[in-house]
Amino acid sequence: MILLLALAGAGVDAVMIMGFNVLTAAQTGNTILLAVALARGQFALGASAAISVIGYVAGAALGEYFLVRKSGSKTSGIAETLLVEAALLGILMVSWRMAGTAPSQTMGLVLVAIAAIAMGIQSAAVRCLHNGPTTTYITGLLTSFTTGMVASFLSRRNPDNSSRPAEDSPWQYGTVWVTYLAGAIVCGLLYLFAGGMALLLPVASIAAVIALGPRRC
Repeated sequence: MILLLALAGAGVDAVMIMGFNVLTAAQTGNTILLAVALARGQFALGASAAISVIGYVAGAALGEYFLVRKSGSKTSGIAETLLVEAALLGILMVSWRMAGTAPSQTMGLVLVAIAAIAMGIQSAAVRCLHNGPTTTYITGLLTSFTTGMVASFLSRRNPDNSSRPAEDSPWQYGTVWVTYLAGAIVCGLLYLFAGGMALLLPVASIAAVIALGPRRC
C-alpha cells in the first residue's frame, strides 16, 4: 500500500511542478521555493508556493478530521479519507482540462490548492496507516534508509560496540524511495504527452489502495 501511495505522491508533485513550477506534496522544497521567490521578488511564483503550503496544511487537518471522526466506525477511516483524496484529484483533472493548456493565474492557484489539499490528506492517512516510510517526506526517508543500513552493518560487524539499534527494515525505506523516483519519472513523461491527465496514474494508485482495504486507525 505504501508503495502505491508513494507512486501517487511522486506523480502529483511531478505533474504540478512541470505544470505550475511548484510542489504540492514535498513541502520542504516548497518552503524553499517560497523563500527564494520572495527574495527575488517573483511574487507570482511565491503566491503559488504559499497557496501550496496553506493547502497542504488544510488538507492534513481535513484528513485527520476524517480519520478521527471514523475512529469508532466499523468501516476503514483510511479508505474513506483516500477516497476524498482521489475525488479531489479527479476534480483537479477535470478543472485543468476545462481550463486548457494555459490556465489563468487565478485558475492556476485554484488547481495548485486542490492538489496540495489532496496531498495533505494523503500524508495524514499514511501517518495513520503506519509509523514507517512516508510518501512525501523524502529527505527523512533517505536519512532513515542510510542510517539504518549503516547501523545494521555495524551491528553485524561488532554487536557489542554498535552505538544504537539498527533500523528494523532499512530496505523498505530504500524501496519506497525508488518507487517515488520511478513514479515521478513516469508521470513526468506522461505529462509531456497528456498534460494534466497524467494524474490518472496517481488516482489509479490510490484506487488500488482503497480496493486493498486498508485497516482502520
